[in-house]
Amino acid sequence: MKRLLVALTLLPTLASAQSARIDVIWTAAKNRMYKQSDYWFEDGDFPRCISILKFMAGLEPSNYEIVTDLGWMLENVSKNEEALAVYREYKKNNPKDPDRALPEGNYFYMRREWAKVPPVLEGTLSDKSHENAFRALANSYERLGKFADSKRVWEQMLKFYPNDGQAKVNLKRVLEKMKPSGSE
Repeated sequence: MKRLLVALTLLPTLASAQSARIDVIWTAAKNRMYKQSDYWFEDGDFPRCISILKFMAGLEPSNYEIVTDLGWMLENVSKNEEALAVYREYKKNNPKDPDRALPEGNYFYMRREWAKVPPVLEGTLSDKSHENAFRALANSYERLGKFADSKRVWEQMLKFYPNDGQAKVNLKRVLEKMKPSGSE
């Protein structure tokens, strides 16, 4: 009985050691996959890069870097619909990530599909959102001629990032566009 009690008291320590060992092995495996992906990328073997990134994204679907790398690689080989599906899946499966919508919003922004950006990004911005989410949304509104919405987004961004000089310049430009013709 005494041996059983000793064994039971050691179980948490053994489990902790086993868990630490698994973490070390897993970290080494992930680092190797990153290195292999970089090698294939430098070698121009994009299909293999995509393959390993899909595998890695399947293992870590909440890893923003892996998912956006996968989407970028898919765009790189003109698999745009597949890239968009990756971005949308990430957004759906990571509702607590403040930048969950940025990859999809940026996808449309970079294609100059201004009208598609607001439905993706509007309502997702917070004090934890990346500055580029604000920029893509505000610039899209401006290009759509929706200056009041652009102004609102620039002002919201400046509340969270008050030292962003370019946001101040952009807000000033939008305010100028909002002035009635012939006024000073």
